[in-house]
Amino acid sequence: MWIKILSFLKTILNSKIFLYAIIGLVAYLWWKDRGNLVSTITKLDRNQTALLSNSNEQIELNKREFQKFYHKEDSLMQSLGIKPKQVQNIIVNNYHYKDSTTIIIPLKKDTLHNSDTLRFIAPINCMKIKGYVINKSIIFTDEEQVDKFHTYLYGERPNHLLGIKWLGYGKWIIEAKTYSECLQGIIQTESNLKIDN
Repeated sequence: MWIKILSFLKTILNSKIFLYAIIGLVAYLWWKDRGNLVSTITKLDRNQTALLSNSNEQIELNKREFQKFYHKEDSLMQSLGIKPKQVQNIIVNNYHYKDSTTIIIPLKKDTLHNSDTLRFIAPINCMKIKGYVINKSIIFTDEEQVDKFHTYLYGERPNHLLGIKWLGYGKWIIEAKTYSECLQGIIQTESNLKIDN
């Protein structure tokens, strides 16, 4: 019986059909790998162009790349209770507000006894106020405020199976949280709209 099995295997190995099957399998695997390689190269090309042009173009990252290059965002998400697998988009905005309206506040008593001018710069949290004091008034010349907002769009399942949150089911609901570095807290999101084309 073993002799028949060995002779059958020998005829299969010597046949052209087996050779064509092996060649076909190798070609199929090569073509599949080439497709993955091309998509990865185009993704990296778009990311590099967006980074070099310093534009607002979206950068596509997988979970491993995100955790490797964006440690601050990853730790901030964890402190807000958002898991990396839930996140769909992260948008970081720099907010810079400068007001150069002059405000004069009169004082009841003379603060300076001579006609000298006392200039000041007062940093208060994320604000910086510039001005000067002259005899009977304080004059504010500049007000500057700097902040950075981190907006996270992430998905959550509305229903929980057996009361367990991670066994959620149903359609993903996209939530939004915006964190302010200056306030060190979450800013309320007024609206979260998705427009389908």
